[in-house]
Amino acid sequence: MTKFYYYHLGCSGLNDVHLLVFDLTQSTPDYVFVSLQVSLTNPSIVNILPVGDLTFNMFYKDSFIGMMVANNVNLVVGQNILS
Repeated sequence: MTKFYYYHLGCSGLNDVHLLVFDLTQSTPDYVFVSLQVSLTNPSIVNILPVGDLTFNMFYKDSFIGMMVANNVNLVVGQNILS
């Protein structure tokens, strides 16, 4: 009998994303500086090394706030912490 194994190779849109830290303490009266830490789960069986820089659009109540960048990202299987 032949056994078939299903391996998840795609990232499913990286839907398992959680905001861990949102810090505005470095902001000034003239500039807003945001420091974030995000948990991102890669559900696939494949590491992607290196991904490079990731850019995310940031929204609050359907209003676009700005773009955030995570530099030099490696995406490993399972949980990844980006800051």
